[in-house]
Amino acid sequence: MNFAGFRREAKEALEADPEASMVSLNIHQFKFINEIFGREYGDRLLIEIKEVLEQGMKEGEFFARDRADLFYLCLLETDREKILERLQDIMDAIVKISSHHHNNYRILLYSGVAINEEGNKDVTPLMTHVMFALTTAKGSYQNNVWFYDFKLHEKEKTENYVE
Repeated sequence: MNFAGFRREAKEALEADPEASMVSLNIHQFKFINEIFGREYGDRLLIEIKEVLEQGMKEGEFFARDRADLFYLCLLETDREKILERLQDIMDAIVKISSHHHNNYRILLYSGVAINEEGNKDVTPLMTHVMFALTTAKGSYQNNVWFYDFKLHEKEKTENYVE
């Protein structure tokens, strides 16, 4: 599914049941992976990630690839611990992919999560929040999951406004 389809399905899912979370998932240094191992390897990696994500989805959940190595997931889950556990399982499964290809490069991922704590039926603020969380998660060089933090986001908005 592409990003437009994901937004459409996410909108419908939130209208039916706002108990959901949006997740963004990205691969560290994907351009480097393509450069070093070749585009064919990168494409194969994306297909294998898709297969891992398919296995990690529950009934009613869905995902899409937006561009390059950016995936979005809609999880029918709002408990932080359960979300974190599920994402860690997904990340662990993706990391194992590199061992199947007999190279020493360890795939690392980072993820942003926006829980629909306000019961919002509009997907736009959740997508903004999930991207903010993903940007925050990017700074770590290990598998990392970052949950959207309203106070941190407000602080950053204020700093940007002042700047």
